[in-house]
Amino acid sequence: ITIKLFLRDWKPNVITCQNPWGEAFILLLFSKIIKCSFVSQIHTDLLSIYWLKQNPIFNLIRLIQAFLIFNLSSIIRTVSDGISLKLHNFFFIPKNKLHNIPVGITINRNSTINVFKTGIKKEKIINILYVGRFEKEKNLDLWLNTSFLVAKKYENARFTLIGDGTENIRIRR
Repeated sequence: ITIKLFLRDWKPNVITCQNPWGEAFILLLFSKIIKCSFVSQIHTDLLSIYWLKQNPIFNLIRLIQAFLIFNLSSIIRTVSDGISLKLHNFFFIPKNKLHNIPVGITINRNSTINVFKTGIKKEKIINILYVGRFEKEKNLDLWLNTSFLVAKKYENARFTLIGDGTENIRIRR
């Protein structure tokens, strides 16, 4: 009831999270309550030599969390084919649920933007929500530039950023 009062008539079509830890459980639960798609993202090479050098108990907890989040996600965005393959082989994620979109995409005037098939009708408002830290390593410039291009193509697209960080003032301009 509180969530519905807070949202009133606003409802995102997609909620995304940059990793399967921390806020992912809250955002996944929120997406289930309001009945919208949940897109989890993974930018870390799970099970790499560097990842495995960390605390084994901490890694086990993170693997269990990742397994749950990934299997309950509508789709999963990865940043490389290698990460997609590991998710498919280790977590048994179906390949059609994995979407590889590398960080550092270059978009030129002749590029086309491929949007995930969501089943959303063109006349409906499409709300896309980002919740996360406003830090340089999150590459929010790419998010903002892509949002601008998508909004030009789809007049019914709305983008909302929620977060804070060292890039807060610059991002809000």
